Amino acid sequence: MKQNDYYQNLLKRLCKANNISPRKPRFESIDDIVIIHVKNQLKEGVDLDSFKILNLIYQTVVPLGIKFNQQLFLYPKGD
Repeated sequence: MKQNDYYQNLLKRLCKANNISPRKPRFESIDDIVIIHVKNQLKEGVDLDSFKILNLIYQTVVPLGIKFNQQLFLYPKGD
């Protein structure tokens, strides 16, 4: 039986409502931790959609008292 991920569905719907590709945030679960990957599309700097997604996450997660940390990882010559 497949478990529904309500937060993933919510964030993807919010992205779509804000004209952000719902495929941009990618989700991964490890034990009881959910990792949300957001890929930057610019060669220099950070694209606006990435900031919008982080803002949507803050608006929906922080008021619920859920711990949230963001980390920036740069991969040289990575896609």
